[in-house]
Amino acid sequence: MVIFEIEGILDMEKAIFEAINNLAGRYVWWDWPALFFADYAGYLLVAVLVAIFIFKKNAYSRWTVVAALVAAAISRGVIVSIIKFLYHRPRPFEVLQIVQLIPENNSSFPSGHAALYFALSTVIFFYNRKLGAAFLAVSALMGVARIYVGVHWPLDILGGAVIGILIGWITHALFKKYKTLA
Repeated sequence: MVIFEIEGILDMEKAIFEAINNLAGRYVWWDWPALFFADYAGYLLVAVLVAIFIFKKNAYSRWTVVAALVAAAISRGVIVSIIKFLYHRPRPFEVLQIVQLIPENNSSFPSGHAALYFALSTVIFFYNRKLGAAFLAVSALMGVARIYVGVHWPLDILGGAVIGILIGWITHALFKKYKTLA
């Protein structure tokens, strides 16, 4: 029974992937924004963090940036790396004949991009709700773009997002507790 349910989920995931990826390579006006969000939008989020660190001189803002970077490092550098070491999931272009717009060469699950940027976004959300919502929106667009360009399955993005949000929340809570003690 469980096997049939898993197969049903994977069939649905494949259908979602194909619905998004089938647009790739057909329309340049869709490909350019997808390539931007898949590969470069993260640099904008990091630039905003750098600006907060440089221009907001208060300790709370700076500790928030440090917490966001720590959350990102733990989620992507530790948690995702361990999962990818223990479990290899082929990328969509390794399994299907699809349009692949950017190269990737390691395990697909979970998405390191999603984990990293959702961790950053979660910590920023606790710092500033409006800015955090914008970060989360960009992170979500990055996830959809990574499906569009053919390097991730939808569950890869969801898994990375869950990891990032959990690590971001835990990191925020620990930094808040530490800051209260200081």
